[in-house]
Amino acid sequence: MQQPTVREAGRDLAKGLAFPLVLVLIAEAVHRVFHWDRLWALIAVFAVGHLLRAAIGYRRDEPTRRRTGDPRAE
Repeated sequence: MQQPTVREAGRDLAKGLAFPLVLVLIAEAVHRVFHWDRLWALIAVFAVGHLLRAAIGYRRDEPTRRRTGDPRAE
């Protein structure tokens, strides 16, 4: 397996940091609009964001699970 180049590694790092950055910005908006404490806004937004991300990933992989006969597909 070939080592990733510096550019590919940087791109992967940027992709990995983009999702949490968006969640932090949404939490800040929730904090300002609804006057929640920052901590609770961060906890709520990160919990919902990661649950949605997991659900989307699960739905995206569903055709693969059906083709391979994974029992979780039923």
